[in-house]
Amino acid sequence: GGLGQNHVMYNVVTETLARYGDASCAMCYVMHIGAIEALKLRATPYLIDKYLKKVKDGFIGTLSYSDPETGSHFWYPIASGARKVDGGYEVLKKASWTTSAGFADFYVCQTTSPDYNGDYSNLSVFVIGKDQIVAEVQEWDALGLRGNQSGSLLVDWKFVPDDGLVGAIGDGAWSNDEAVDTFFLISSSA
Repeated sequence: GGLGQNHVMYNVVTETLARYGDASCAMCYVMHIGAIEALKLRATPYLIDKYLKKVKDGFIGTLSYSDPETGSHFWYPIASGARKVDGGYEVLKKASWTTSAGFADFYVCQTTSPDYNGDYSNLSVFVIGKDQIVAEVQEWDALGLRGNQSGSLLVDWKFVPDDGLVGAIGDGAWSNDEAVDTFFLISSSA
């Protein structure tokens, strides 16, 4: 699971940022850590080289799990999907809001799996570069959190190579329980 020494450290950093600095910055940090932990959970040489090694140099990630149809019920990504093509996947991701939308370098996105057949426990996770997203940067009018640059996000059937699949097809729900939910929920409370 996701709870351990790293989680305690992340919470201390998040609380310090929010309490003594800026709550928007703390929210961006929470979403970045969620993206990092989702990649670490299923780290491959490709994910390590293309994304995780670059974090120390300022490479920023974020989670994009929301859905315009269901909002924060991200385990029902009704407006998103993926289909298998030669060498990878074509991914459709419509997000109602994504923290750091348009500003992050990479986006960890959850969609239904190519073979989901109406089963919303059959979810998959993809990592998508900033050049493949369209973000509607808008003022996020939430008290104390206006600066986190949340906005809607669209990945319009963009090609993601096989290596851009995070984990196996269908283990998105497991990833939610093991990394995304634990870090997002507990760190948000910090």
